[in-house]
Amino acid sequence: MNPERYVFQDGEKILLAQAVVADPRQAYRKLVEKYGLDGEIRATGKAILRRNRLKLDLPEDVAKLIQDEVLLPYRLHQENLTEYEAVLREELAIENPLGARTLAELKDLQKLLGLTDKSVEEIWINNCIRVKSSESVGDEDLIPPSPPSKGGDMKEVSEQVNGSEKATLKVPLRSGDLGGSPTTQPTENSQINTFQTDLGNGVFLDMIRIPAGEFWMGSVGNEESTYDDGYPRHRVKVPEFWMGKFAVTQAQWSAVAKLPKVKQDLEANPSKFKGADLPIEQVSWFDAVEFCDRLVQKTGNTYRLPSEAEWEYACRAGTETPFHFGTEISSKLANYGKNHKGTIDVGSFSPNDFGLYDTHGNVWEWCMDDWHNNYQGAPDDGSAWMKISETASRKVRRGGSWGDFPRDCRSAYRSYDDPGSRNYFIGFRVMCCSPRTLA
Repeated sequence: MNPERYVFQDGEKILLAQAVVADPRQAYRKLVEKYGLDGEIRATGKAILRRNRLKLDLPEDVAKLIQDEVLLPYRLHQENLTEYEAVLREELAIENPLGARTLAELKDLQKLLGLTDKSVEEIWINNCIRVKSSESVGDEDLIPPSPPSKGGDMKEVSEQVNGSEKATLKVPLRSGDLGGSPTTQPTENSQINTFQTDLGNGVFLDMIRIPAGEFWMGSVGNEESTYDDGYPRHRVKVPEFWMGKFAVTQAQWSAVAKLPKVKQDLEANPSKFKGADLPIEQVSWFDAVEFCDRLVQKTGNTYRLPSEAEWEYACRAGTETPFHFGTEISSKLANYGKNHKGTIDVGSFSPNDFGLYDTHGNVWEWCMDDWHNNYQGAPDDGSAWMKISETASRKVRRGGSWGDFPRDCRSAYRSYDDPGSRNYFIGFRVMCCSPRTLA
């Protein structure tokens, strides 16, 4: 660096060269890049940036432009992820499982949006996509689809799930009343009564008496996160029945699997997550029906899967709120959300007023009904809603699971799957119409 010369009257003087002062814009940019990791500047980072902006004598509007410029790629990436997820959910509404052509087109969209396989992996996991292809290793690797979003904001979904294990999710009712007349209380004394069936080797099946009553079935009109398939809300009169105190456990499943076959074989230990008191999973609708049929053959009682109306009536236990414990859900009340790693022992949380455990989360529960897109024409007597054909391509499941969004665990939330599907999100609970013996 050459020194700069200038002339004074008394002769020539030399001014030593000085280092150029760093551009305050570049200095501030580096700070934004440091504290704007993943496109988000947290409270501490904002305070640090504010102090440094003043120190660098940088105008506020210039600082904001720098922040927007640095964070823009992150925001565009998030917008592309949101668009990809929205398209994926639309495809699921049409085709399930996804075929080869749809998968290829989704791959093209992914490339067009500049998304890597790793960046879309969480979307596939959160939406519980089941992809059946020649590359599938086995049924244990196939994850069942949750129903695609039928409206609502994607940002709202992510806000509901983030930190669900620690934070309380609020699903408030909007202003206004619940609509319609209140749920009719059970017509008989609601004191909890139980009976047990001895399955052998110290394993028992506990059943809870569900008193007869009436209720409003479906989503409340002013309840958050509702979808069209939960309407129209309708009045249903339900006779007395008995329901499993818990979802069927692996110990109970193993005992019944040893009983004589009725129509099909049952695998003794199909679950991914192993434990005697963990709920059974990776069982199809057909497997669950066989389980009930074997109980009928053993006991003479009329065991079966509950109808969708019976399930919701039993889950609500006289409530009209999104969950039987109120308008809020947290990890202290149910096992749900992407931060959870699998099922937990049945009975880990408090029961509802009927004495049933784990009707929100842990595992989805098969119902007897065929899937219908809404409640137009639904029975009002609590019976299962079946189509004319003996077989149906989709069967109802209820209650949400350990890996689902909080909204999917609501009392009114409905979903479906292929009756032959087996995965580690779905189990079941049995019901009994009129037990004749305590054996």
